[in-house]
Amino acid sequence: MTTDLSRLLTPEECLGPIDADRLPGGDVFAALYDAGNRIHRDRQLRNAPFVIGRKGAGKTAFINAVPDGHRLVVRLPKADVYQSVLGLVEMLGTKRQVLVEHAERVWRCLVWSTVLWRMAHERIDVPGIDVVGRFVLGMGDDRVPADEEQMIGRLLARYERRIDESSRLTGIGDLLGSVTANGVTLTAAIAAADAGLAGLPHEQQPIVIMDSLERYPGNVADIVHDPTLRLVFEGLFRFLGASSAEDRVLDLRFAFPAELWPTLRRVSAAPVKDFSRKVVAHWSAKELVTMAGNRLALFVELQKPGALRSLGLTPRQRLGYVEAKRVFGLVLPPTVVNALGQEEGSLAYMLRHTQLLPRHFILLTNTILQEHYTRSGTFGSVAPPTVTAGVRAAEGTISDDVLSAYLPVHPAARTCCELIIKHLPLAFTSDELHRAYNRAGVRKATELDFAEVLRTLTEVGAIGRVVAESARYVTGEFEYTRPNELAVDTGEQLCLHPVFAETFESKLSSGRLAQLDATERTGVRPVYPYGADPDVTEDYRDVAPPAAVGPLAR
Repeated sequence: MTTDLSRLLTPEECLGPIDADRLPGGDVFAALYDAGNRIHRDRQLRNAPFVIGRKGAGKTAFINAVPDGHRLVVRLPKADVYQSVLGLVEMLGTKRQVLVEHAERVWRCLVWSTVLWRMAHERIDVPGIDVVGRFVLGMGDDRVPADEEQMIGRLLARYERRIDESSRLTGIGDLLGSVTANGVTLTAAIAAADAGLAGLPHEQQPIVIMDSLERYPGNVADIVHDPTLRLVFEGLFRFLGASSAEDRVLDLRFAFPAELWPTLRRVSAAPVKDFSRKVVAHWSAKELVTMAGNRLALFVELQKPGALRSLGLTPRQRLGYVEAKRVFGLVLPPTVVNALGQEEGSLAYMLRHTQLLPRHFILLTNTILQEHYTRSGTFGSVAPPTVTAGVRAAEGTISDDVLSAYLPVHPAARTCCELIIKHLPLAFTSDELHRAYNRAGVRKATELDFAEVLRTLTEVGAIGRVVAESARYVTGEFEYTRPNELAVDTGEQLCLHPVFAETFESKLSSGRLAQLDATERTGVRPVYPYGADPDVTEDYRDVAPPAAVGPLAR
């Protein structure tokens, strides 16, 4: 495994790739995956079929974290499955009205067909496997289909023929289960599989995984109103949330993007029932440091064997927050000087330039260490200016990543940032924001009124609400720390997220500070996003949201 890790943890990517899709499985995945965070524990304890998180929150890693040696793992080809369900619902609709129960049945049949394929492919020895095997062999013309994608394709082709041959469907549910191969119907094969799998220990039962799509079918904003798209998602949510008797042996793990979730969840007719078992991937600052510190320890040991022992740590030891922070101390300076000339802790400085997402923190650490290697060519302690330079180099990528994730629901977000932020200080009133909106001609450029622009900038995390202030910092609460939306009132004090303030060059960004005289520069206070301080004792997820403050001191 050391060789595999050395290929993955390099001076260019000291913590490894920012995308879980690029992580190999097996021991390497286990070494890099953080099973100690709350999100993992919640998903395991609640057997949650809905894993909801922003782009970069680790959804892919969470749904793919399966026990070593587990044989019954089905990874659904996400694009093909959505396309197949959508096409099948459309075809059925040409013959008869399709109800949500029918759409739920479509999902159930397609998902179970892949479970049947996996059972036959792995030759799982359970009662009824002979029935399952006959059906799967029949679907592949006496050969087990090559993979899940081919199994779904064969089933869909049979459905298409049945629908084409019928002038009118008498029962959609009966049709879906009556596809026959080698004299075995799909309904009979599922019943045999369910009975056989029920006798297995829970940890050996099937795990069905489907990651979120980069782009969902149709226009996301129209899903609520488009009858066919609505049926597809309403049927999916009903299938995942209903836990019918025949599905209880399946550990369903479906990932959904939090950026689109406010729209997607509106299609459910019974949200309390459908979404009772969901996990939202919100990270704390401590968890990010712990996750990254464990990866950094692996990199440090590869670069300088024995270095961890100087901290009283052993290689491959699972680290808690305190130990992980000490590992960062091997490479990072204790403090840095920010653009305003103020000293602050290195980790705190890095974390306030994220939106508390693993992808952001991994990117920042990778960029800083890469900058160090570029400048020095060796492994060792990073100079404070290298930390600030690395953060500045990564900020544009972070803002691009956030805005691209929100593009389906907020296509004008980038234009709003480009036009408005350059007219704003780091903290401001809603009246100042409204004046910037008018001055920049945002209505003409985007056709969005002020309330819509405020919602857009709040939802992407460019703008937050001021909840505290000190002589050194303004603390802002941003929507990404909340389970639901941050409802910003027009009378409240607002602030810019540090990443967006820098990327879109606010009036007090580092590149424009030279325009201020010494007195003005001294009075500027940076924004500290709520929840970003790793040394705060309380976890923002366990306390009531902070209250807004009154007028800011000027």
